[in-house]
Amino acid sequence: MGFDVTFHSISNDELKKYVFDVLENPSCAQDVAKEISKGNEKKYEDIFRIYDNALLYWFREKIDSEGNAIAGENFSSTFSLGIAALSGYLHPYWYSRDGALSLCSDERPEIKDFFHGHTMLKNSPLKIFNEGTSYTFKSNYSASGIISNVAKVKEWISSNKEFLEQRFEKDGLDSLFRAIDYCMENDLLFIEATDVVVPIADQSFTDLDNLKAHFLNTI
Repeated sequence: MGFDVTFHSISNDELKKYVFDVLENPSCAQDVAKEISKGNEKKYEDIFRIYDNALLYWFREKIDSEGNAIAGENFSSTFSLGIAALSGYLHPYWYSRDGALSLCSDERPEIKDFFHGHTMLKNSPLKIFNEGTSYTFKSNYSASGIISNVAKVKEWISSNKEFLEQRFEKDGLDSLFRAIDYCMENDLLFIEATDVVVPIADQSFTDLDNLKAHFLNTI
């Protein structure tokens, strides 16, 4: 099947306001969705669906849509994926086919040390869940934790470019660099996700207006 990878970003303040605060006070979900959608009714409905059918449901019921308890095995395909989808309404994000740091982490285990879990963040209401010990994305339709030290990752990428050129398509590696630079320029956290958008199936769980992709000439 392969992976439709996207590189996302979000700030600590945005995580608190648009995720943690809403989880702790679900009654504000509609107002927050209206704020993010900026008057676009279709986007409002899609954002509110992320809250109501996904993030808030998982937090309240502590199970995923298939009735499985949320733990390390599916945290990346529930909360992490939901946060990545939401971040796509807040910032531009970049596309890479089958290329991601997460997909290189078995060969280069030091990559795993760049990622940190959502449950580890200060005042995170998600700490009640067991997120596991690996914060790269796990499978199709999942997302990573966050990378906060983006400058360190850029340094690693620059030092290992030859290795990455063998594991990324050219466009995907360029997307990674652009996403990392965007995070550095705007003091944002970095997230990797898979199948938040699936171009071949015309499927998206986030804001396509913010998608940056070479094949769409939107870079």
